[in-house]
Amino acid sequence: MKSIVSTILALGFLTAVSAVQVSYEGKSQAPTSCKKIADIKQGSIASASSKSIVEKAMIEEAKLHGANHVNIKFSVMKHPKLGKKYFATGVASVCN
Repeated sequence: MKSIVSTILALGFLTAVSAVQVSYEGKSQAPTSCKKIADIKQGSIASASSKSIVEKAMIEEAKLHGANHVNIKFSVMKHPKLGKKYFATGVASVCN
């Protein structure tokens, strides 16, 4: 029982440590003391993704690059029959 509780607490701690802060282009300002790691993008014409799915994918990609901050710019394509498709570009950074 103790090992299960320890495992759950450890996973919670790792999740908190690996948290990625998000800022949105045009809505919030990115921190000034950041070092750019990579340009990232998510979404495609072939897949109809919701905004939240694209945002989660951007955060996961930023984590893969070792970033603790990502600045996201959303784009949307409106199709008369298929609805909205979201795309995102951004910059993954390490901030102090």
